[in-house]
Amino acid sequence: MLLPEYGLGSMVSEEGDIYSYGIVLLEMMTAKTPTDRMFGGDLDLHKYAKSALLTDQLSKIIDPRLLDDSIGARNRNQDETLLA
Repeated sequence: MLLPEYGLGSMVSEEGDIYSYGIVLLEMMTAKTPTDRMFGGDLDLHKYAKSALLTDQLSKIIDPRLLDDSIGARNRNQDETLLA
């Protein structure tokens, strides 16, 4: 996701790139996109994640597939099979 300023002809900046990279990381960690239906009005992906961080609720917004150890174990077993 690019900052809206880029579309308005503003200069590309390192700060904007870092912000965009952070949004991509949030998308991967939460399985949500900035255009998700839950976001609108004053709520966006950045504020959603920041609120969870400030209220010690990060585990509630992380994509559960990232926390499912059985998936990791299954992938490790597949990797070992491929290497054998």
